Amino acid sequence: MQVLTHPLGFEGALEADRMRWLNGFRRLLDELDGSLQVLIQTEPGSGDQAIATEPQPRDFDEMRSADLSFVEHMTRSPSAHRRLTSLVVGKTQGSRLEAALREMGVGVLASTPAGQSVFGEELPHDLAIPDGWSRSWYVQRMPGMELEAGWLFRLIPAGLRTRLAWHADPLPVAWVVDYLQRQLTNMRTSRLQELNAGTSDPLLAGALPNTEDLQRRLASSQEKAFHVSVYITLVAASSSALEEGSEKIRAAARATLCEL
Repeated sequence: MQVLTHPLGFEGALEADRMRWLNGFRRLLDELDGSLQVLIQTEPGSGDQAIATEPQPRDFDEMRSADLSFVEHMTRSPSAHRRLTSLVVGKTQGSRLEAALREMGVGVLASTPAGQSVFGEELPHDLAIPDGWSRSWYVQRMPGMELEAGWLFRLIPAGLRTRLAWHADPLPVAWVVDYLQRQLTNMRTSRLQELNAGTSDPLLAGALPNTEDLQRRLASSQEKAFHVSVYITLVAASSSALEEGSEKIRAAARATLCEL
């Protein structure tokens, strides 16, 4: 089941609203029994950049028309963009998802919208489609640090037509606790070797207690672990535009310490 939501304006929202949405989304993740996919589609404006030809109001009565014309132009400006966010869950989780969104104050535009057929010619590095050219990446390595809300938007450069999808699959608690135990054993061994050699790695020293705390919270059902994967798709009108946009996406990934 796919649910298309109203825009939130998270970046410019009040801190109280941001915390309410974050806490609500965390409860949503904790309550879901299956996988969740979040799809963020970005559509840039299709007009030109210049506004010198915009008509000037001659009197007060024409000011509203001029304002509406300016807003329309800004909407079509290449520097503007429109984002659509959809959430996808299994059919059995659909009612729970919609209830959680209502509790968070997130409006729903449509449920299970009509899907778009995708076809084209698959090339070694691209996909030729009716809309132009397409290329996809997956995030092979995350930044490896605590991430703030909305950090994924840094992977979407302005002015590009993109689709970013991230998938979250719940992991069995017993498996995660056992995995962390093996990691803790290796980390403690490395820590002892450092102490014997008279050296110290501040990253390891900080990660050890954090991992121990995470293991305790998982074992007591205070936290929930997920396997997360992130995919980015770029659509461009021409092959040259695809290459230019690809370089922007790779640069954005490097800036966020991600490896594609």
